[in-house]
Amino acid sequence: MSVCVDSPTDASGPGARVGRSASSAEAAFSHLYAEQFDRVYGLLGRYGVAPADSEDLAQQVFSVAFAHQSELPRLENPRAWLTAIAVRVAHEHYRKRRVRRVKAWLVEHSWAARATDEETPEREALKSEASTRVRGVLERMSEKLRDALVLVELEELGTREAAQILAIPHNTLRSRQRLARAEFERLWRVQERERERHR
Repeated sequence: MSVCVDSPTDASGPGARVGRSASSAEAAFSHLYAEQFDRVYGLLGRYGVAPADSEDLAQQVFSVAFAHQSELPRLENPRAWLTAIAVRVAHEHYRKRRVRRVKAWLVEHSWAARATDEETPEREALKSEASTRVRGVLERMSEKLRDALVLVELEELGTREAAQILAIPHNTLRSRQRLARAEFERLWRVQERERERHR
């Protein structure tokens, strides 16, 4: 009985190279998904996406990434590439649906939630109030300033990486970062005055 064995030429032909390339892209995507899903989920939360929607949107981010997985083996910074996709998905979410509540992570980074480290009923009430106020500020901010605030101040990316993700010059990002801080504080004070008038 004879056995058919592929020749070395067959194993290195165009079809084999395409197969290896596809396999490499699939492996890169699987690794990216396992390593970055939680970070993408958290980033969407920091954009103000409700937890009930964050997982669906995170899956949407990876669906887009999967459709372009052939690019992965050639990317110098897959993390930044994925973050850029997440930012675009967050933008689309803001255009379609206004945020109902802010993820608890944001509350933990607001001034009001830093008042005490002890978990008490009073602090829980404070968190709820702070969540509403932070949400209101984020919703009033322009998309450009919100991007700078979330990526640099909350996601804690370097300014150069954030600029790369947003496809803007580094100096522009630095300028937006400063404006975003000032705008957040201004809108926070506006809320304070509005609250005082309604008491």
